[in-house]
Amino acid sequence: MSLFIKKGYENTSMLDISKEMKVSQGLCYRYFNSKAEIYETALQLYTDAGVEAFKKVICNSHISILDKIDSVFDVVSSNQTDDEFYQFYHQEGNTLFHEQLLINLCDKLIPILAKELEFSNIKGDITIENSNAIASFCLYGQLGIWNNQNISEKAKKELTKELIIKILGL
Repeated sequence: MSLFIKKGYENTSMLDISKEMKVSQGLCYRYFNSKAEIYETALQLYTDAGVEAFKKVICNSHISILDKIDSVFDVVSSNQTDDEFYQFYHQEGNTLFHEQLLINLCDKLIPILAKELEFSNIKGDITIENSNAIASFCLYGQLGIWNNQNISEKAKKELTKELIIKILGL
């Protein structure tokens, strides 16, 4: 990731990666067929870590749905760190990589959120008919809001929260 940040993805080669890792280029190719495969592995690791952070909130049975919605935004804010993954995905010119990250994260979160929505439905906390469709809509639907550069972060949070509350009938 540090090379992708310094040189850009396109300008980073397997030779660069092997030198950075202080191993032979052949050893790199023994484990990864290409830099794209290295990138994909890094993407999966980063999204898996994100999923675990969100899962701690989404699957917390000790807090209300409204508190979960608020807490999810705290997870997003706390993930804005100086780590290399964050730097790479939020670097100017990496919009496509950032969108790939968001889609990957949504794909992994949908079944988790759908299961929790169904559980809340059974408990009577909400009344919905299709938890999977609502989970998909809540996750993918907010991407348009969060990608809008003309809205402040605070307004994005409030608008997203307001819409999710309406969708869930809270």
